[in-house]
Amino acid sequence: MHITSIMEDSLIIHIYGNSPQMRIIDFLMEFPTTEFTSAEIIENIKMSKTTLYKCLDDLSAQGMIRLSKTKGKAIVCMIDMKNPIIQTIKTGVGIASGEIADKQLTYERLLSKIRSSANNRKSLLVRKKLLREELNLTNESLKTMSS
Repeated sequence: MHITSIMEDSLIIHIYGNSPQMRIIDFLMEFPTTEFTSAEIIENIKMSKTTLYKCLDDLSAQGMIRLSKTKGKAIVCMIDMKNPIIQTIKTGVGIASGEIADKQLTYERLLSKIRSSANNRKSLLVRKKLLREELNLTNESLKTMSS
């Protein structure tokens, strides 16, 4: 199963680094209820089999993932969302995501104010032009009346 994953935009990778372990965690956390074979992980995160197996052993020893064997030699793994380290990563990403959303909202509000000001400025400039034209016409009419 090939799943398109946007690693370069991932907050996990951005915050915790682009190590092989974090790439695995990032991928598995995107699909917290899905079990993946080692071949599927390799295909999706573009990692060598040797590196993957070493990382899976390390992550399993820390309780961050659960490993099991299926028929044959295939290893199946899944993220353990109850693990305290994984919970900490999830919380950190949630906080960072909230901060990014707040900054984006602030930026959008500022942009809206700028656009509003620009529209107001344009309308004021149009009104000023109309008033000048009206004043010129009034002055011309007064000159004609006094002559």
